[in-house]
Amino acid sequence: MTPVSKIRLQVLAVLIIAILGALFTWPKGPNWIRKEVKLHLGLDLAGGAHLDALGVGEPIVQTNRSSDGYRVIVELPGITDINEAIKRIGDTPVLEFKEQAEPEKLSDTEKQERVKFNADQEKLASTLLEELKNKSDADFAAKAKEVSNDPGTKDKGGDLGFIAPGLLVPGIEEVLFDKLKDGEMYDQVVKTDYGYH
Repeated sequence: MTPVSKIRLQVLAVLIIAILGALFTWPKGPNWIRKEVKLHLGLDLAGGAHLDALGVGEPIVQTNRSSDGYRVIVELPGITDINEAIKRIGDTPVLEFKEQAEPEKLSDTEKQERVKFNADQEKLASTLLEELKNKSDADFAAKAKEVSNDPGTKDKGGDLGFIAPGLLVPGIEEVLFDKLKDGEMYDQVVKTDYGYH
């Protein structure tokens, strides 16, 4: 085989591989390919429901009272055929039941201790904020490493990194995305369900 023939065969092989690759990746490629190759995606894009490893969306569980007691009704999104549901999850689905715990009852002493603790934390946060505002050489990162109780940001000097809306508690998000610009320091202590920030 001559060198020119080898080059022609190599070019032909590359073209065939490129065409086959394009058939699989082309957005509106031939439907026969998609029928032959099953794709299991992690997200049902039409409904926005997350799918588990079996290809079943998160079930909706309800209770229904019948003449002989209660029945559990499990609705699997996107599945209308019972045989298909059985085929997907198996003959006996595994259900997990949890009881809702009663809220903790606090004694008057415990309530007073918590009120005092919260007041002390608010005072500490206000004192630290004033210290950072009044000292031009104050180092926020050093202070955060010293006094922060947040395990996720303490070692990073209070740095949150890049944050998108919807990832933090509402009070913090409101300040970060609505009230502050880059490089600014908020002039008030922010209270959330997790403490003072």
